[in-house]
Amino acid sequence: MAGTIGDSDRIFFRAFVLASSDFELQLIFFFFNFFISSALFIPAFFFSGIIWPIESMHRLAQHLSHALPLTLPINSLRYILSRGPDMRYSQIVLGFSISTGYIVGLLLLTVAIFKCKTSS
Repeated sequence: MAGTIGDSDRIFFRAFVLASSDFELQLIFFFFNFFISSALFIPAFFFSGIIWPIESMHRLAQHLSHALPLTLPINSLRYILSRGPDMRYSQIVLGFSISTGYIVGLLLLTVAIFKCKTSS
């Protein structure tokens, strides 16, 4: 029993030493962010209707799909590909307005965070 505790302490110490240098710390953050972003992006990719239509999904998955930010712009792109770039269709206008809203909102959030970090 005592050997396993010592082994786990050594492993923790090695991880601490590796994380204390800049390059290894950046590498750890890179892989952590990569896995987190993959865990968020892949379900959003599948449920947004890029691979298969939302209408063929289960009803619960359809509700989840409509809550994702990619769904309406993807539907807008489908309308453009099938009917042409005519702005009389409400789905096209809705997709463009949602995309524009996300771009403007995230840009404002980025500027606000940048100002907070540079002011302190």
